[in-house]
Amino acid sequence: MNFNFKYILLLLFFLLLQILWFNHIKLLGYITPIIFLYPLLILPPDKNENLQLFLAFFSGLFLDIIIHTGGVFTAVSVFIVYTKKIFFWYLDKPGKKPVNNLFELDFFKKIIYYVIYIFIGIFLIALLQSFQISFVISRLPYIFINTFFSLFFIIFIEYLFLIRENK
Repeated sequence: MNFNFKYILLLLFFLLLQILWFNHIKLLGYITPIIFLYPLLILPPDKNENLQLFLAFFSGLFLDIIIHTGGVFTAVSVFIVYTKKIFFWYLDKPGKKPVNNLFELDFFKKIIYYVIYIFIGIFLIALLQSFQISFVISRLPYIFINTFFSLFFIIFIEYLFLIRENK
């Protein structure tokens, strides 16, 4: 129960941070860092999958209601949580201990994991908001820049949390 409560509080904190602060950052007029995915990405894939999908659905629904995006964030959140087990399955090698937690990965693999899923999330948000693949392809530079800035903020916030946990 302690595990669930800790992640629910972290998810609520990042949802409020996304709504109250990060949605108002408009770099170059288009770039809004997406950090609400961080708590969903750090949930261990071997824990209760139904709870993870439940949290993803309702966190996305909460964002959709507040931001008026019509289900975009719900679809992206559920997709990210549903497919992140693939990344950990890919890391499992025969004869090695299976990786079941993001914090067991080295820094480079963790960055790759964040980049892949943040890019997929931002790409899907752009695609579901416009319903035109040509528009999304024309906006790929902005999607890459948005991925970079989202990654920067996520690493910065993670660094702050890890420093507090280590003290």
